[in-house]
Amino acid sequence: MKKQNVITNSEKEIESLNWEIVKERERKCIKAFSLENDLLHLILERPLNDQSLGKDSSKCFTVDNCNNMYFTGHKSTAVVSSWCLILLALHLEWQSHILTKVAQVCGEKLPDADSVSHMKIVTMVIQETLHLYPPVAFVSKEALEEI
Repeated sequence: MKKQNVITNSEKEIESLNWEIVKERERKCIKAFSLENDLLHLILERPLNDQSLGKDSSKCFTVDNCNNMYFTGHKSTAVVSSWCLILLALHLEWQSHILTKVAQVCGEKLPDADSVSHMKIVTMVIQETLHLYPPVAFVSKEALEEI
């Protein structure tokens, strides 16, 4: 029980810190009348352009994406996930296609490995992301002399 309380408190603190960062960026943008063109800008812009997200959903969307951005590190799956989210934020029409397909296949349930196999468009977007932004750098080597 104590471990769960520590986890819950940590999650709340992380959410609070992320929300402070978001609010600070919003204040800067209002003062400067312009937005910096970076990943946080894209994350903040999405709820503004999507009227279907309520206030709570908008906050949850923003904080969840900030968590993804800050905690992904350099692991290949996390890198691909981040690039995929960035590309979908830039191309809202594809994001809409994916959301529609996920709703059709999953309904109210969370997607799982089995349901993803029924979402060809999701697979295509992930594969295109891998094509554009491979998670592992290719390092070419050439022998300087014969052994």
